[in-house]
Amino acid sequence: MWQAMMARGRSVLNRLSTHPQRVWVVSRHDDLTQQDIGLVNEAELGPGYWQQRRRYSAPMIARIERMGVGAVLELQLAGYSETVMRVK
Repeated sequence: MWQAMMARGRSVLNRLSTHPQRVWVVSRHDDLTQQDIGLVNEAELGPGYWQQRRRYSAPMIARIERMGVGAVLELQLAGYSETVMRVK
């Protein structure tokens, strides 16, 4: 599983070197024992699509859109929270 994730991450990073798109690391955590981390690349999904798919509210999306590289944002959702970090 980790090898597949690493291969996918390398693939995404290779494509990023030729396409200047925004990239985020999104971490969903229900509690201290449950955490899911993923890499989001707009080049693959299209601008704003991933945010709508994750059911972020309009104010949350606006905050994410204003994020600069290196910024971190903690979002509280129904029953869990997500940390969004812009990396590119």
